Amino acid sequence: MLSQPDSNKPLIELRDVTVHRGGQIALDSVSMSLERKTLIGLIGPNGAGKTTLLEVILGEIEPEVGEVLLGGKPRRKAVADGFTIGYLPQKHYFERIIPITAMRAVIMARYGRIGILRRIGKSDREAAMHAMELVGVEDLADRLVTEVSGGQLQRIMIARALASESSVLLLDEPEAGVDVETTDRFMKLIVKLRDDLDLGIILVSHDIGMITRHADNIACINRKLHFHSRPQELSDDALRATFGTECELLIHGFPKRTLEKHDD
Repeated sequence: MLSQPDSNKPLIELRDVTVHRGGQIALDSVSMSLERKTLIGLIGPNGAGKTTLLEVILGEIEPEVGEVLLGGKPRRKAVADGFTIGYLPQKHYFERIIPITAMRAVIMARYGRIGILRRIGKSDREAAMHAMELVGVEDLADRLVTEVSGGQLQRIMIARALASESSVLLLDEPEAGVDVETTDRFMKLIVKLRDDLDLGIILVSHDIGMITRHADNIACINRKLHFHSRPQELSDDALRATFGTECELLIHGFPKRTLEKHDD
């Protein structure tokens, strides 16, 4: 039987993590933690290390200095005990290309829990359908992912992340390519899932206004972590240190400065 993360420990903890990429420093002594029922909005300019940080958490990159704890345990031990992370990348490898059904896309996430050589069973199908019901796409189970809208694909991919029964979701610019109304509905869904499932969520975004409306904490990163606290405490100095320039910013409910969107 798979054990659950220690409820008294952060779901994710980075301790003085340093990473180099292409001969350049990508993360410089970054320390941060993610608690249950918490949504962290991760912001920073292009090339600041945001995606690198997610890859470190996922175990795709091993830090040269520092360590990553999952549920209070070293990665190897945590993974052996069944700790999984739901991940929604910027681009989905089968998006608009491979004609598989939404159910198939979601159920594939179960291999991370049962092992790639195991056969999908009844309990896996039930877990996949339950995840689709949580995000309201159960009626799309037999639809091809090449035929659904951008907003529907967002929800299918969140169901895929939830199907692994993870306590953690990593979302890399989930609003990219969809309109403002769809993004708002999506963020309301994410907040509801956070509350209903006690999830810890890290969401990378260029939309500062959206982040300040919905996130519990903001993390500003540009190789170094320049700020990690509540949106209300976000200062001009932290923005200047992160983006290296003056930024005019208008955030509903927060008399701060707003940041222009940076294109990847």
